[in-house]
Amino acid sequence: MRRDRFGAFAKVKMLGRLVRHPLVLTLLGTALFIAVSVGVTAATVWVTGTHISLVATDLLIVMPALIAPAAMYPLLILIKRQRELRADLERMVRTDVLTDLPNRRAFFEFAQAAFAPTKSQDERQAVAMMIDVDHFKRINDSYGHDVGDVVLKRVAGVIRDEIAAAKPASWTVARIGGEEFALLAEGLAPGAAARLAERICIQVHRWVGAGDALDPVTVSIGVAFRTAGIGIDRLLKEADDAVYIAKANGRDRWVVAGEERIERARRAPRPLPQPANDRVAAG
Repeated sequence: MRRDRFGAFAKVKMLGRLVRHPLVLTLLGTALFIAVSVGVTAATVWVTGTHISLVATDLLIVMPALIAPAAMYPLLILIKRQRELRADLERMVRTDVLTDLPNRRAFFEFAQAAFAPTKSQDERQAVAMMIDVDHFKRINDSYGHDVGDVVLKRVAGVIRDEIAAAKPASWTVARIGGEEFALLAEGLAPGAAARLAERICIQVHRWVGAGDALDPVTVSIGVAFRTAGIGIDRLLKEADDAVYIAKANGRDRWVVAGEERIERARRAPRPLPQPANDRVAAG
């Protein structure tokens, strides 16, 4: 029974892949129509013992070859476009339009899967980070919201690149509101998570706003590790509390929830200005 269910599922997936290629499916359908038409006619002739003319035989092939494509191809194009539209809509409702990161809804869908009770204790090991852009209101007020949008895009890119480079077992990073980003990763050791937080601080300061008429852009990060009995809401609350501690101690640093350690990233000087055509038009 289980094998049959998986076999049916595989057939549905195969059909879905074929729908993405309407011309191929149309040709296959036309060949099937012709084969059925010829087969039914041949069976009728054999059973009744009647004979059909050469013209009628040709029509058995020509008519399906004309009718099947005319009927199938527009329908398959419509189905393909509906599937693409549905996929686009599903992506839109889970994506932050500005940064192209997952949004709050997509983040919590990932978190629910990561915190599923069916997972083993090792699989449930997770680290959460809340990342907040420092003095973001000042950036908007001083340079305009268009520049603030560019800053958020660049910060999002730095976070995404750094978490991907850290190579946890699974991860997501999302913009959950305003200048706040949330990161959740499984299979990342505490030392690796600390290095990740430091790298994000360093790279944001190094690249976001570098070469533009901007003050240095920095972030404050709260880090929280999952322990037994803690759900995603509690974990994010601990990480968010750690962000406030980081900000209270001067910003541009990261704090591990439940520890006294407050770390400021050790960094090299900011790079030289970028070419003029790659700068933010501050105004």
